[in-house]
Amino acid sequence: MTLEWPDSGSEKRIDRVLEITPDRVVLFEISDPNAFPRFHQKSEILDATERKYCTLLPPISSPQLLRPEESIPKHHRERRDLAWEIIKAIIEAPNYGTFDAEIRGKIIREAVARTGKSKKTIYKYLRKYWRYGCTKNALLPCFQKCGGKGKLRTPGEKKRGRPNQTRRAMGVQDGINIGPEEKDKIRQGIKRFHDNPRLRGKYTLEEAYDRTLGDFFHI
Repeated sequence: MTLEWPDSGSEKRIDRVLEITPDRVVLFEISDPNAFPRFHQKSEILDATERKYCTLLPPISSPQLLRPEESIPKHHRERRDLAWEIIKAIIEAPNYGTFDAEIRGKIIREAVARTGKSKKTIYKYLRKYWRYGCTKNALLPCFQKCGGKGKLRTPGEKKRGRPNQTRRAMGVQDGINIGPEEKDKIRQGIKRFHDNPRLRGKYTLEEAYDRTLGDFFHI
């Protein structure tokens, strides 16, 4: 379950309930990228809900977390399972140790030594697990959120995107960023070699691309 609290600003804080012990409740702020689990007295939370100081919200979950196992791509499952093996010992710490800063810190140091992963990476997995409801599928990669689809990017000096290791191994200079000038040249190439009625069918899209490189990007 999740709890919504009034905030001093325009945003409201939303906490996910991670655990309920006999006398305490463990909360985690799902919108804070640097959040840690927090212990609260159960009586304090019950009083806040009864006084309507906080609102109990319907469960917040993603359809991605509820997908059948067979519908999840194999390489997504592999990444999820790898992340789970890294944090499993932390999550399963006895006596609510995963929520105790001192105990959790000790187990994380052991995980760093065992896995070779950085503390930052391990906390990234933990926060993702807590944020999305303490389910193993919370560790699935969110590739659908990558790339900034539909957003225009201003090119800088540094080449964007993943480095081409083959080019680097051969000592070949990295490619160029695509800005407004380059986009205009690509559009001209499409019109000239692919959409030109006089040349219809003469060039495949790949061949039209090669001709565009030859005419507009030969330097």
